[in-house]
Amino acid sequence: MTTNISPKEISQQEISERRLSAVLGIFGGLLLAALISLLIPQIAERALASQEVAAVQIAPDFEMESFNSAAPIALADYKGQGVVLNFWATWCHPCQEEMPALESAWQKYKDQGIVLVGVNSSDNEEQILAFLEEYGVNYPNGSDLDSEVSQLYQIQGLPTTWFIAGDGSVAKIVYGPLDLEALDAAIALILPEAGG
Repeated sequence: MTTNISPKEISQQEISERRLSAVLGIFGGLLLAALISLLIPQIAERALASQEVAAVQIAPDFEMESFNSAAPIALADYKGQGVVLNFWATWCHPCQEEMPALESAWQKYKDQGIVLVGVNSSDNEEQILAFLEEYGVNYPNGSDLDSEVSQLYQIQGLPTTWFIAGDGSVAKIVYGPLDLEALDAAIALILPEAGG
C-alpha cells in the first residue's frame, strides 16, 4: 500500500531534518571547540615543557658584563660546577613569576656546587637593578644588550633556562617558567656529586 505525501508535508519533513541537522552541527562544533580548548593548553605546555638534550651537546662559552660585581661573568669560570643559565626580562610576566623560585634555588644550592646565572638582553641597567632589588635576587646577573649570548643559545622566548653540568654538557633546557619543584628535579641532573 502506497502512502501519498503531499508537497507541503515533504517540505515540513525536510525543514525538520534540516533543523535537526543544524542543531547537531552546532552541537558538534561546540563539542569540537571544547575539545580543542582542552587540548591546546596541553599541546602548548608540551611545546614549552622541558626537553632532554643529548649529553654530548656542549654549552657555548660566553662572557658578559655583570650587574652584581665588577668582574665579568664567563661560563668558563664555572667549570666543575653545575650552571643554571636563565634568560629573562623585566617586562616578562612568567619571568617575574619564577624569580622567587630561582632565588630560593640559588640559596638552597649555592654551597653545593651550583651557580645560577641570569641573562638579560632587553632592559637597561637602571631597570634591571630595580627589578633585582624588588624581587630580592642575589645570584649573578649579566647584561646581554647586544644579544650575543642569547643568539649563542638560540633564545626565542622568555624565560628559557639551560641546565649545564660541570663538564659543560647540557643536561636540560626548559622553555617557560619554573617552580621550585621543577628546579629541584633539573638541578639534580647537574649536581657535581650526581656525576654531572
